[in-house]
Amino acid sequence: MKTLIAKYLEEKGLFVPAYKGGFLRNYDLFCRNTGLADVVLGEIVIKTGGSISVQIKLRLNNDHKNDLEKADLFFCINSDFEDRKVYDWRYLKSNIIQGGSVDRWLETSLEWVKIKKID
Repeated sequence: MKTLIAKYLEEKGLFVPAYKGGFLRNYDLFCRNTGLADVVLGEIVIKTGGSISVQIKLRLNNDHKNDLEKADLFFCINSDFEDRKVYDWRYLKSNIIQGGSVDRWLETSLEWVKIKKID
C-alpha cells in the first residue's frame, strides 16, 4: 500500500524520497512539491516548495481519530469516519488515472494474485 500511495503522489507531481516508511511513529512518507505548479489532492493544496507528511493505514477507525492532528494526509482502504485529510479507496480509485503509470503498475502487480474486488 505504501508503494501504491508513493507512486500516486509522484504521478501527481510530488517528490517522494523514500517509499518505505515506519521509521518515525505516525509518519510513513514525506513528500515535497519540487515542481513549478501547485499540486492539488482533493481539498489539500501543496504549494511549490511545500511539503506534506503522510500516514497510511489499511483501516482508519475511531482509535486513530487523535492521530489526525499529526500527519498532513491519511490514506487508507477503509475509514470509519470522514475528514478532509482522509483519502480512502474510493478517492484513489477515482483519482488514479486510467492507463497512467500507477494504473499500469497496480495492474501488473496484481495480475498474478486473486483478490476480492473492492468497489
